[in-house]
Amino acid sequence: MIRRWMALSPPGRLIDACLIALRRLETKIGETKPGIPPHIFAETGEVLFWLYAIGDTDAGQILSPGFQWARHQYAHGNLITEIGEYHLGATLGHLVLDVSRLDEPPVNVWTPREHIGTYAKARKPTKAERDDYDARLAGKPVVATLWDELSEIAQNVVPRDLTPDEP
Repeated sequence: MIRRWMALSPPGRLIDACLIALRRLETKIGETKPGIPPHIFAETGEVLFWLYAIGDTDAGQILSPGFQWARHQYAHGNLITEIGEYHLGATLGHLVLDVSRLDEPPVNVWTPREHIGTYAKARKPTKAERDDYDARLAGKPVVATLWDELSEIAQNVVPRDLTPDEP
């Protein structure tokens, strides 16, 4: 059975919107001045919302549990801290002594889950969410993991017959 909102938002449209949001995130990061952390909280949240919408299939949510947990933290206003960290690289114009990582460009990475501040009443992550976030997101580049997740779920979303079911 097709949910009413699915008929209004076919997967192709959702994927296109997510692509636009992800490119906007990349642009925001690219426009940041050297040595200044980009503020990408809103842009990251937008991509997570699109991924969640794409992954909401008739068979259930296919977005990975770690991304689901991150999206829920955004959706319910649970975050006290940013869910991503900025690591200064050591490329020309970005080197900061005692902070930069040699031979690495600057990058935004997902904060380890135990360092993410959430409100005390926020729902605790399930074991699957914890394990998946720790394995697939924590310490990994934000943009690269978002691209990977979009690619993975887009391959698993089957175009639906968008005509309403007859009673």
